[in-house]
Amino acid sequence: MKTGDHVQDGTGRAFQVGQLLGRGLWGKCYLVRDESDASEWVLKVPLGDDDLPRDPPRLAEVCREIAREQGRLLEEAQNPALVDVVARFIADDGSPAILMPRYPETLERRLADHAGMDEVLKALTGTLSALAELAPVVSVHGGIRPSNIMLDS
Repeated sequence: MKTGDHVQDGTGRAFQVGQLLGRGLWGKCYLVRDESDASEWVLKVPLGDDDLPRDPPRLAEVCREIAREQGRLLEEAQNPALVDVVARFIADDGSPAILMPRYPETLERRLADHAGMDEVLKALTGTLSALAELAPVVSVHGGIRPSNIMLDS
């Protein structure tokens, strides 16, 4: 998958793939735009053969398995501290895809904006409460940092 591609979810909604937002150990997140109403979403897809070394073999399949499992776990969790799953589907290339809301900002950006002390403390307290609630999940995340903690209003 790359910028400019088009994908459809299981209900026929079409999205145009925009900029790459980030890459992790097993997947990539892209900004996507709904072609019917121009709303913006985030699409998470597993790394593919072109993204990975040839050795050891089967890395791309393992990334696809992780994507399927993460989508399932997020959908079943129904936890307000976790990202919402808008849709899970199989892209045209056979990769599992997870469609999520585009949150307005990250904890990193909120801290960097030099907000007032009360706002910073509120954001940090809320983040710590959510992380404590998610302790079993977070312990296996491997990459919790301010840049990948998304904040809603």
